[in-house]
Amino acid sequence: MPWLLGYVANLIVAEAVAKRGYRLTFGEHLRFGLPLTAVTLALTYFWIYANPL
Repeated sequence: MPWLLGYVANLIVAEAVAKRGYRLTFGEHLRFGLPLTAVTLALTYFWIYANPL
């Protein structure tokens, strides 16, 4: 799994996929992970903005 960077959860998923015979490249991981991260950050930002301390 060259060039797969990230947290432990990402590496666990990559290893699980590899055991099933698939290859998860950095580009494939990024294609799903980047939009998901952006949506999560946007939702969190607006949730915090709507509920100030």
